[in-house]
Amino acid sequence: TVDFLPEGALQKWVLTSRNVLELTDGSLILGVSMPNGIDYLWKSSNEGKTWGTTMLCNFEGVDPNRVNHPFFDGGVFWQPTNRDLLVLVSVNSDLFPVENHQTLVTDLNQSERLVVFRSEDLGRNWRKERELGSDYGGMYPGLIRLHGGRLLMTFTLMDFKQPLGLWAIIGRERPFGFDFDFQYDRLILSKETLEGQKINAGFGSTQHIGDNKFITSYSYQGIDKKTHLEIVKWILPVVSRRSMGF
Repeated sequence: TVDFLPEGALQKWVLTSRNVLELTDGSLILGVSMPNGIDYLWKSSNEGKTWGTTMLCNFEGVDPNRVNHPFFDGGVFWQPTNRDLLVLVSVNSDLFPVENHQTLVTDLNQSERLVVFRSEDLGRNWRKERELGSDYGGMYPGLIRLHGGRLLMTFTLMDFKQPLGLWAIIGRERPFGFDFDFQYDRLILSKETLEGQKINAGFGSTQHIGDNKFITSYSYQGIDKKTHLEIVKWILPVVSRRSMGF
């Protein structure tokens, strides 16, 4: 346990990355964020017993005064084989609009979308990577490494495209990162949210239980306006040559 919080934390809320990542050297990292672009990368070299908590992160070309949702909140860290650091995060749609799409100016986090940032200096400085391919409304990502260099990404679609709920997509791991094609082999894991409803509920967490079998938990808002929790066991279908070869 730690008793350190970022400066100003008593006056504001503090959020963390969705995962703690073990790096190739055995150390652990955790993202800790506050509003207005205050983002720390915590690191432990003794299996989490103690943490270095003072590394303040910089995101290239981003005005922290325009950031209304912390970058590391719900972000997923990943280390490719070249030992850079990647983080898959939900970001403001007005700061990072989808190319050739209308810019959305709103404070609602349902308008956020998924992008990837890369660090080549162990997490102090980050720059935005090329487009991942996601649209508005994608949040709460998860990444699972499969066999044969494949990856499984799960994310919650919160708004702007039906059906709302938990989705999954197959990708390919690369030496410098990963690729996903959002146009093919999109799996809908839950579609309990009523069509036309603008706000979905929480994210899902997926565990690989062997072979091509998975267990996913998720929440949704029902017709009674209450939040419901469910667990689904599912099998990854045979994917097309398109998604395996891009």
